[in-house]
Amino acid sequence: MLFPADVVVDSNEEYHSERVIKELKRLGMRVAVSKLEAGDYFIPLGSEPRGFLIERKRVDDFINSILDSRLWTQAESLSKISKESNMDVVFLIEGDLWDAMENREIPQLAVIRAIDEIVLTFKIPIIYTKDPEMTASWMVSKIKSLRKKVGGGKFLPYVKKKAPSDSERILNSLAVLSGYETARKLLRTYGSLKEVFSLSIEQLKSIEGIGEARAKRLFRLFNLKYEEKEIGAGEKND
Repeated sequence: MLFPADVVVDSNEEYHSERVIKELKRLGMRVAVSKLEAGDYFIPLGSEPRGFLIERKRVDDFINSILDSRLWTQAESLSKISKESNMDVVFLIEGDLWDAMENREIPQLAVIRAIDEIVLTFKIPIIYTKDPEMTASWMVSKIKSLRKKVGGGKFLPYVKKKAPSDSERILNSLAVLSGYETARKLLRTYGSLKEVFSLSIEQLKSIEGIGEARAKRLFRLFNLKYEEKEIGAGEKND
């Protein structure tokens, strides 16, 4: 059954999209949450279930997706959807990318090469925004521009998939800190988050793909004391 929506948010992205969703609603948009086959946001257009697909990357996630190679899989999937469905797709990078790189062990050239491949190899444009509020404002502006050309649209929700398993939740939790491929290797070797978080720098270095600098960074994160006062400051650069 089709139902009207201005923006559809992928159910896996909902938790990370609270500020975007809040701003979209404040700006008068009808927001729906459902499972998307690809991308994080979908703008329905016209009389058919087609539209405009957005893959949103906060700067830290963008860097993580380069380090664990998810970026190319996602870009390939979006490019395929664009060609097969005649659908416009875009990568949206949110936050100060260059500032984020100063706190991460990744060569600037690797980031530039990744952007190069997204734009030139996969033919996917990239949009940059400062924060979630700017992301929402750009979406609203884009919706209004597209609607002038093709009119409003309706969204055909996908069949809801089963909730993630406990193992998937464990993997996803660790991946936020280490990237997905490294998280898989750590959990395959040591079996649980408790064991992983108790590893020494030398034990971390024994995992393929973790060098001295990265092992020290992970060890520091695994043993860092939680500071409530840092949460508000961090949200500005989600």
